[in-house]
Amino acid sequence: MNYIVLGGGISSDGTLPYHVNERVKYAANAVKENDSVIFSAIFSLNIPPVLDSEGFVLSESAQMKKEFNRMCIKKDINLFLENSSFDTVGSAFFIRKIFNFVVNNKSLTLVTSDFHLDRVKNIFVKIFNLEPIINLKELKFVGLKTDVSKFSKRFLKEKSQMKNFQEEVRYITEIDQFTKWLYTSHDNYSNYF
Repeated sequence: MNYIVLGGGISSDGTLPYHVNERVKYAANAVKENDSVIFSAIFSLNIPPVLDSEGFVLSESAQMKKEFNRMCIKKDINLFLENSSFDTVGSAFFIRKIFNFVVNNKSLTLVTSDFHLDRVKNIFVKIFNLEPIINLKELKFVGLKTDVSKFSKRFLKEKSQMKNFQEEVRYITEIDQFTKWLYTSHDNYSNYF
């Protein structure tokens, strides 16, 4: 089994928020020898990035990998950093484009939080099923429980964002069409590249 652990921010002190730490902990407990884990996200464009002491951006995926290494004593785990994405759409796209060697013909478990789960399923299924379709043995999704009172607004935001994504890409059937849409129409990629 291979795992994808999605980012979800970094605290101002450079540590992972509780909900992201839980995602990493799930993967650290679930992996077996020779499994692969892809940690995905560099930072969100919705808030200023957290910088290290030298003024460089702290990567969410690098921070997750560090925490994973602290938690997991198992050996022979393949760890990868996807450092191109600013959001969930980018995570799915760049994992498909860059890490095809990790996901093709494999069983995958994607780890996120419950408030994020429906949108993650929608985005990853859409992008992974664009022509030519990636051959997966299995694609599972894990949405870890969060404190609903802390994330009630986030549930609503996720639902709205999912609806917008579905509307914008409903006629896209091929990965090349999606690539064009991403770099010409998606705010996080058309305005920064």
